[in-house]
Amino acid sequence: MGFRFGEFYELPEHAILCDTVRHKMYVGAYKEIDYFLLQQHPHEPSQLTAQEFEEAVKAVESMTLEQMQRLGMFEMFGNTNPQARLATAELVQWLDQQITEELIQQYIQLANRGNWTAIMALDTLKRRISEAKEHQQQLENN
Repeated sequence: MGFRFGEFYELPEHAILCDTVRHKMYVGAYKEIDYFLLQQHPHEPSQLTAQEFEEAVKAVESMTLEQMQRLGMFEMFGNTNPQARLATAELVQWLDQQITEELIQQYIQLANRGNWTAIMALDTLKRRISEAKEHQQQLENN
């Protein structure tokens, strides 16, 4: 079965769900996974404020493609099993290499249409950009 993870002009039909408790990954229908995530985190805001969204987009747009790939849009999640941790690191490294300017634009377009997953991905990337800048400033100050 082929999976359709979306194009810039359409929502994906499938999504990957990472279970950080059981250390497993699942592929399922996008709408079901999106609904599951919304149910799992009901107290988290489903949308950023307009200002937060604009800041996230500006932060992403100000980066080079190389910076985006280095920071990645994919979170590292922990595992105490060294073999699983290595496999996870390799997967995340591969996923980070899939970040392209077109992908970032797709996320921005989807977020502009209210796609919760895209909004949260941009917000996460914005936080990672801020953390990387703070870390760089600390290194320069020392």
